[in-house]
Amino acid sequence: RVRSGAVREARAPYSNGMWSMSSCGIVRPPRVAAHVEWLLSELEPKAGAIRSLRARGVTGDLLCYSYGATDRPPSVANALRRRAEALGLRIEVDHHAAPP
Repeated sequence: RVRSGAVREARAPYSNGMWSMSSCGIVRPPRVAAHVEWLLSELEPKAGAIRSLRARGVTGDLLCYSYGATDRPPSVANALRRRAEALGLRIEVDHHAAPP
């Protein structure tokens, strides 16, 4: 759709897109693992729908933004990584260190 609301059919749909969801305000601990745990608990009951999307060629990752006092990113437990992999998802942590 364009701003006026008209649908443009001459163009193919976008081949790439992004969907995001935030756990801020829902998950209290600031630890990345707590947020990943919450997200997986939301996604796992929908595993069938995720498999259906993946069968159609849709791919996805769990990208976690992290900001902390050190330049070392937070670790994500292997058990959480395996749960994500069972859904066909990879966990990536985009960590940024606070200036000294």
